[in-house]
Amino acid sequence: MAGAGVADKKWTVERKKELIESRIKSTQLLFDAVKLLENKPKAIISASAIGIYKNKEYDLVNEESEVGNDFLADLTNKWEMAVNQFETIGIRVVKLRIGIVLSEKGGYLKKVAAPAKYGFAAALGNGKMITSWIHIADLVNMFIYASKNENMKGVFNAVAPHPVTNLEITKQIAHALNRPYFLPNIPAFLLKLAFGEMAAVILMSQNISSSKIEKAGFKFEFEELKEALENIYNTKK
Repeated sequence: MAGAGVADKKWTVERKKELIESRIKSTQLLFDAVKLLENKPKAIISASAIGIYKNKEYDLVNEESEVGNDFLADLTNKWEMAVNQFETIGIRVVKLRIGIVLSEKGGYLKKVAAPAKYGFAAALGNGKMITSWIHIADLVNMFIYASKNENMKGVFNAVAPHPVTNLEITKQIAHALNRPYFLPNIPAFLLKLAFGEMAAVILMSQNISSSKIEKAGFKFEFEELKEALENIYNTKK
């Protein structure tokens, strides 16, 4: 989780290199250190991302679905492959493919809610892209659950059971902040001009299934977006 932020800067050649190396080299460093230990950890719970999947717009995607062929998918795939090395020294590996994390302390809500707080919330592109999200509390609990549940191995999607469209999440954020929603959508071409190749992440539509982690026994505290946002903004107040 020490990797450089994917959405923090434009994806220049140098930035892409930084994104890759901050994940792969740090994982390799950890592996090289752990394999020398006499008493090795029982498990490695690794952060990953739903960006590994091919953009299928509205089709439901699970852990067996096709890997994408863009930069973000390649980055995430290489990251997971680096983590897989721990299996060769007898350590249980769990990779949590994380969706959009909702937190009062930063990330998606800090960037999206910034204009929304002033009544300038606007959906992106056509607004129909599916956003697979998770409340920060559920994500933290999922890491803890995976560390304790010895039957968990491999890949699990870290997303809430009920994804929503970009339009819906934007409207609900405005509503949770008691702000109006009236602006037209921000056109995709403007996002591409502003963010370059990284706009693909912003405009990505991913309908990700949480079925596998639920079948593993994990219970979500926040299944619905409305209750997640109410909790976050009430906490802030």
